[in-house]
Amino acid sequence: MRAFIIKIKDGLKEFFYSRFFLGAIVASILFVCVLMWQETTHETRISKMQENIQIVLRDQDNFYAKKTERLELQNFQNQMIMSSHRQIIERASGLILKYRQIIEELVKELRKHQVPIDPDKWT
Repeated sequence: MRAFIIKIKDGLKEFFYSRFFLGAIVASILFVCVLMWQETTHETRISKMQENIQIVLRDQDNFYAKKTERLELQNFQNQMIMSSHRQIIERASGLILKYRQIIEELVKELRKHQVPIDPDKWT
């Protein structure tokens, strides 16, 4: 049993002092370094993309805020124009009603003073 343990110990010692083990350690270190570098570049790309998206969203928000403000101003102006048109129409309808009454009174006066006309005398 002791010879078996000594044989395993010698085999492990030989393995750990071999170039294969050294190559595996160096390759592992390089692989970890490459993975870390890849992760940092990936994180950098993601952060740049997030910044760009935030800029685009901010610009879009500003665009829609300006557009909303412009539409609200246009809506207010349209309401003011409609209000003034409504007032003009009300005044005009009042004047038309007043003039209609005057014309009707004049027609009544003319009918009172008018001599009947014979249509046969027109020719």
